[in-house]
Amino acid sequence: MDEMAELVARLRSAGVEITAEIEDVMLETPIGEFVDQGIKAFYHDRPVVFLKTKEGGSKTISAPHMIVTLLHQMELGPQRNVVIIGAKGGYLASLVSKLIGQEGQVLVFDPSKDVIDYVEKRTEAITNISCHLMKDFFREPISFGFPLHRVLITGQIPFIPDWIQSKIEEGGFITAPIGDEFEQNLTKFEKQSGELLETSLGPVMFGPVNIKDSEPEPISATEMADVLNSLIRPLIEYELLDKSQIESIQRLVEDLMGTKDNMNYAYSDDDHPMRELIQENEEVFHELWSKLEFVFESHLSSPGAPDAVSYRQHEDFIP
Repeated sequence: MDEMAELVARLRSAGVEITAEIEDVMLETPIGEFVDQGIKAFYHDRPVVFLKTKEGGSKTISAPHMIVTLLHQMELGPQRNVVIIGAKGGYLASLVSKLIGQEGQVLVFDPSKDVIDYVEKRTEAITNISCHLMKDFFREPISFGFPLHRVLITGQIPFIPDWIQSKIEEGGFITAPIGDEFEQNLTKFEKQSGELLETSLGPVMFGPVNIKDSEPEPISATEMADVLNSLIRPLIEYELLDKSQIESIQRLVEDLMGTKDNMNYAYSDDDHPMRELIQENEEVFHELWSKLEFVFESHLSSPGAPDAVSYRQHEDFIP
């Protein structure tokens, strides 16, 4: 049994629903055709990076359990047209193209020319896939003069754009991770009697659609304080912090809130007040990070990994 067959078997044993059709296309579609490194992680049911920017941004192909979930929820059949917003290295588009057959059409849209170029190169032999640059997916492209059967948005989005809602045909589906960058729900929308009916498929963590939005930016003192406030809430909920640790973090938050935000400071400048605060509270940050590692590791779902024992929730963590 090859590695993909073993992965599919583990996913099925963990309770992930995999149809015979989805299994067939996964077995005949080598992941190595769409990513140059990190393939071993994929077979351990982890997302893999297919493209990085010089500024530190990255785009991933989702973990296999998430790929299977997305394919299953789209309820694909022959002769469908499928719109994918946010390219996944061409791998997901390739699987979809085989599920809908040559009479169907897969249209891939992405805001990044580098991503589009990458996907076009990896899928150039697949005749029913076309790739298009879409700078702003909240505005309808001129090329959309037809109803949509299936729409899959593969990155975090706060809401479904109006133009997509209006073009979904009766009985059509939209699947997307709805929420902010910290918390999302994989949501399925079905058009019935002219209305979109929502079904929540569970919590997820997807990266942004645009690879540029994944590039790290300097963080202000106020933003750092907000992040710390957000991070300590689950730690308090799980009772992973004692009273003194909570008080130390809260004092640090207060100090950060009192620090003047000045983005003209260079982070390498020893006089930056936020840098001084972080150095003074190095022990607090170390303790906080160790607790967060425990929480995130226990919630990272990889039901297809060789050592996985249970299937908790879908999460598309970005390395």
